[in-house]
Amino acid sequence: MLNLQKLKHLSCICAYCNKVMPMDERTNDHIIPKCANGQTEVKNIVICCQECNGLKGNKLINDFLEDHLDKAECFYNYLNMIDYQMGNSEYSDAVSEVLSESLKMSYLRKKRREKRLKKQKKKSANKVSITPEDEIQNIEYKFELSGKSFYVNKLQARILDYYLEHPSFSDYKELANELGIGKTRFIREICCINNLTGIFKIKKMSENGIILNDLLCEDTHNKISKISD
Repeated sequence: MLNLQKLKHLSCICAYCNKVMPMDERTNDHIIPKCANGQTEVKNIVICCQECNGLKGNKLINDFLEDHLDKAECFYNYLNMIDYQMGNSEYSDAVSEVLSESLKMSYLRKKRREKRLKKQKKKSANKVSITPEDEIQNIEYKFELSGKSFYVNKLQARILDYYLEHPSFSDYKELANELGIGKTRFIREICCINNLTGIFKIKKMSENGIILNDLLCEDTHNKISKISD
C-alpha cells in the first residue's frame, strides 16, 4: 500500500521537471493547495524539487500544467514511473481524477501511445532475421514409408517443424509474426513446401489470401520425419 513515506522513497525524479533528486531534495507538493482545502494525503501529493515547488506555489495543478505544457509531459512521466514501481495504476488513477478533461485526455493518449510502442518493440524483438543462408535448400526430411526425401530451406523448415508439432496450425499468423515475414511471404513458403510434398490441404481462396484449414493430413504427418538440421 502506498503511503507518503513510500511515495517519497519511490520518487527519484521531480514530478514537474523529471530531474533526478537525492532524498534530501525531495519536497511534497499539494496538487490542490492547502489554501484551496487540499488535503495532505497520497492522492493529493506529488514529490518535486524545491525549485518546481516554488514555481507552482499555490496554483491549482490544472492551471500550472496548462501554463507549462513542458512540465505536463514530465508530470505524466512521473505518474507512469510510480505506476511501474507499484505494479498498478492506483496512484495515477487517483491523481488524474483532479485533472481537467484536456489534461486527462492528453495523459490517456500518452499512456496508449507508450503501450503501443512497447508492444511494437516487443514484437520487433521476437522477429527472426532472414539471411541468405536461410534460403539454401539443405535441410532434409523424408517420407518414412517410401523413403523418399525432400529438402527445404531454414525458413521452410521452421514452418514445417511447427506444423509437425501443431497439426491444426491454428496460430499460423502468430508464427508469421515471430518469423518476421508477412502473410504473402508466409503463404508463398507454404505453397513451396506443398509443391515438394503435397501434404497441405489448401481448401479455400479469398480476397485476403489463402485460408488455411485442415492443412495437414494426420496420416501424412505421422509418416514425415526430419533427417538433419
